[in-house]
Amino acid sequence: MKRLKNIVVFTIILSLVGLYSVCGMEDTNIIVDDLEIYRLNDTIINYISEQVKESYSEYYNIPQISGKINNLTFKDNMIRAEINISFTKVLLAKSASELPYIQGLEKQAGEITNNVEKEYAEKYIKSRKKDINENYIGVKQNENANFIICIPLIDKSCNFSDSKMQFMGEFETLDMKEFSPSSRSQLTSNGEKDIIQLAKMSKQKALYSKARSTNPSSADDYDRIEARKYARKYAKNYNSSYSKYSSDCANFVSQCIHAGGIQQYNNNDSENDWYKDSMVWIRTGYYSDKYGITDYMVDQGFFFEDTNKYNAFAGSIISWTTFSHVGLVDQNDTVTMTYCAHTNDRLSQSFKNMSNVKFYIPEWDSYSGEWTR
Repeated sequence: MKRLKNIVVFTIILSLVGLYSVCGMEDTNIIVDDLEIYRLNDTIINYISEQVKESYSEYYNIPQISGKINNLTFKDNMIRAEINISFTKVLLAKSASELPYIQGLEKQAGEITNNVEKEYAEKYIKSRKKDINENYIGVKQNENANFIICIPLIDKSCNFSDSKMQFMGEFETLDMKEFSPSSRSQLTSNGEKDIIQLAKMSKQKALYSKARSTNPSSADDYDRIEARKYARKYAKNYNSSYSKYSSDCANFVSQCIHAGGIQQYNNNDSENDWYKDSMVWIRTGYYSDKYGITDYMVDQGFFFEDTNKYNAFAGSIISWTTFSHVGLVDQNDTVTMTYCAHTNDRLSQSFKNMSNVKFYIPEWDSYSGEWTR
């Protein structure tokens, strides 16, 4: 376990070093104090905003966009800037059936010959379309994304043609092409593959056995929309009814799930019970020898583990498997996903990278009123 922790710490250090290696600059850069450089802020923000709009143009209209430079350094005629871009997006699709992932689901479902599998597939698609049509189509979604850009200066002007820009994920930086949604053909293909797998699991999913549960709640008590409301309300704030921890991610997700209707349970066992400030409440479940929130939610029959982000609707838990970190998915329209989290406070933060991530999905979809497996 000690060796694993050392690897994780080393990986984090490499990620931070990578922020500087993008520009070929060392971390000894000084904060800019030249007013002429500061006047370039709007130019930089406008440039990155245009890159974001272009990346999303195939699927979204972006009626509002703004930016903030969090860190700006200058050395050897090179600007290095870390920027947060906040924007509102609206799907161009007029119905869920126009989205390529849903089209893939529907196309392949039409090829299923087994009656049980076909019925399950059609039921699943109906549920997803209801969610998307009512929560995403024509609805403004907010998103936040962080970027790093390195720009050469020529005569005190930004030379964007030779700049280098990257998307900053939760633990790593990614090329800008990773920020753009997948192509229509790829999303359609993903849908085709997913419905085949889901349909094959229909026999196992057809029966729901109520909890190996000690918690007085049942899976259908969880309202994922209420959990999302709480996540958005307190992503950048702290509910004074709860303690605040230096590593606050599991504490935050526990609060969200409790706000969604799952009762706390205290049987005087802080190692296995889930209640405010207990070990299970504030741990992620990342370490194999330490019981945490993800372990508890699965063992109680409230959530199940999955690696497919397309199944992770709002109210699901997102967990980074290389790090001890969790958040709550707050949007997933099959094209893009966002999440809320604490420690590094995130509100509707862009999620792009599927590696080293898994999801915990509610057994009950409170929105469609259906069991999810």
